[in-house]
Amino acid sequence: MARDVTAEILTIYAAHGPGAYFGERVSMTEHALQTAHFAREASAPEALVLAALLHDIGHLLERLPADIADWTADAHHETLGARWLAERFALEISEPVRLHVAAKRYLCATDPKYLAKLSPASVHTLKLQGGPMAAAGVARFERERYFSEAVQVRRWDDEGKVADLRTAPLESYAGLITRFARPAWFASCFNRIAALSPGLKVCESNARCLRPPLPPQRERGAGGEGSRRSSRSERLSAQRPGQRSRATIARQLMIAFQSIRWSPRLRSRCSGLKLKAMT
Repeated sequence: MARDVTAEILTIYAAHGPGAYFGERVSMTEHALQTAHFAREASAPEALVLAALLHDIGHLLERLPADIADWTADAHHETLGARWLAERFALEISEPVRLHVAAKRYLCATDPKYLAKLSPASVHTLKLQGGPMAAAGVARFERERYFSEAVQVRRWDDEGKVADLRTAPLESYAGLITRFARPAWFASCFNRIAALSPGLKVCESNARCLRPPLPPQRERGAGGEGSRRSSRSERLSAQRPGQRSRATIARQLMIAFQSIRWSPRLRSRCSGLKLKAMT
């Protein structure tokens, strides 16, 4: 799948990248290439360069109004992009993407000079995204595993809006994408883990799992005590240890699976793996 992921990304940018980058003087592709360019200029690790290159891919996966003045709500492109990337790359790439919008709000709250550096379009989207973080949000953001990487991507993101800046072409990143892309069976295995527990919701970008909601409690009416016993029995049944254990197993598997670093040696060993149903 590594080569397929590369072709997939090149195709997405070829189809939608030439469009104007909402209110800026560059196209979507130019913005991506400039963000990656500044990451390389800063001698960033290769994974972070790739995160910088793909940080706005969520914009290309969903059609949005071309005129930013028509935006009346946040598009949550960082969440969409991170979910898409999490099926194809490791957390060190998808997580900075998921957090790069929050990083803008964080910097507005912690760096007095940052807001003045934002472009008019970025100031407009800041309002839609919730504005500067409150103190509790700042503390919560700083506890994120990849918060510092997200801040770096954010700063390169802000720099990558220079008209006519010469950068390496998108095709020059094909080898980098191929090296970091996950094996062909990853997405299938990923989805099977998510299906281990009926109703289990999995956030692909950070592997957080939530238990399915409990069934609604019946209203107490003419049934009296018997109705209360029935309702209590249903709630206890919904919380059986086996079901909780199943959700816990799914959570642990997802976190471990997401954290695997697919080195060339590991990829070659796993290339012939035949998956069996995990449910």
